[in-house]
Amino acid sequence: MMTVLTLGELSLADLQAQVQLESRGFGDYDWLKVEDVALSDRDRLQLQVLQERLLTTRTQLLNEATTWARVIYPLLLLAEQGAIQAWSEVALSAQYAHFSLEGIADGVLGPSIDGYLQQPYLVVVEAKKGLDASNPQFQLYGQMLAAAWMNWRSSGLGTSGDVWLLYNFG
Repeated sequence: MMTVLTLGELSLADLQAQVQLESRGFGDYDWLKVEDVALSDRDRLQLQVLQERLLTTRTQLLNEATTWARVIYPLLLLAEQGAIQAWSEVALSAQYAHFSLEGIADGVLGPSIDGYLQQPYLVVVEAKKGLDASNPQFQLYGQMLAAAWMNWRSSGLGTSGDVWLLYNFG
């Protein structure tokens, strides 16, 4: 019987029962050595508006939907280029040999063909707030596995993320 793992409920034990986890820490990756990013006047203005909004908002008091609407999704929209589009509430699933993964990604950036998302390039995981919040790290690992599987299925090349950053807006 195949084990079905739900992304939003993953634990370290769930993952370790299926895959070998390895942590290499942070590296000095070439893509992190960006000295200057050329922004259009329009993008610069949108970033300025977002920044001003954040400076006057107590983001730790906002609920999840409001945070997404005011901050996270507008940032994802700024990353859109050509066929790469921002998406929210995206279903992810993967069928590995001995287990499957299913769940919803809070947000993704990925190529679109006629309004249909292809494999995700960037997956956004929201870290929940509060006393009952769970560690988002294992959900992130599960989403990385699902995205790698989707990329492999789409391109025939297995890929996975090297560096994943979590940022808490609260």
